[in-house]
Amino acid sequence: MACGLGLSSCNDSFLDRNPKDQLSDASFWKNAEDAQKICNRNLSVSDRTGNHTIMTDCYTDNAIPVHVTAEQGQLSAGTATSSNPHFLQLWKNAINDIRRCLVIYRTYRRCADGIEKEKAQLTAEVQFLEAFSYANILKYMGGASLLDHPLELNEKLPSRSSEEETYNHIVGLLDKAAASLPDIRSNSDHGKPSAGACYALKARVAFYAHKYD
Repeated sequence: MACGLGLSSCNDSFLDRNPKDQLSDASFWKNAEDAQKICNRNLSVSDRTGNHTIMTDCYTDNAIPVHVTAEQGQLSAGTATSSNPHFLQLWKNAINDIRRCLVIYRTYRRCADGIEKEKAQLTAEVQFLEAFSYANILKYMGGASLLDHPLELNEKLPSRSSEEETYNHIVGLLDKAAASLPDIRSNSDHGKPSAGACYALKARVAFYAHKYD
């Protein structure tokens, strides 16, 4: 028996099995359809701030005197700090979306060859979403922590970059994305970013940054 255990312990490859009840990196990322599915998923959760529109309205006089003592009241009174749940939600969701974009960049490379055109357009769609998330951080909080790889479990965020550096990063992403996206989208692609959407977001970010040239 001991001999048998010793022999079986020399080769544990039988433990390496792809799960049959869920997707895995080994079984996914095989073709353009797989890449499109994960990109669509990313589109569906981006800017998922729940009551984002309602909370943004709290920056105006419309919120007075509604929920004066709650987090909405802090926004309308101009007394909200970084600990306000609204700001925490915006930050968390933006960072999560940026990480998801970085994961997709890395895993797109695993898709089969021969779909370079599709991968270029899908990468551009993800670049738009990454820029959109950074634009939200820049709008509400100033400079962001610019990431070039998905953070691991215990890896800390790098120091925040300046507003100018964050702005330039956003513009760079949008310029690259626009080059690989159609000017307008067909009805079947409704909701997906286009080159026009890149230019519109770039214009809005430039306006907020007081860059009018």
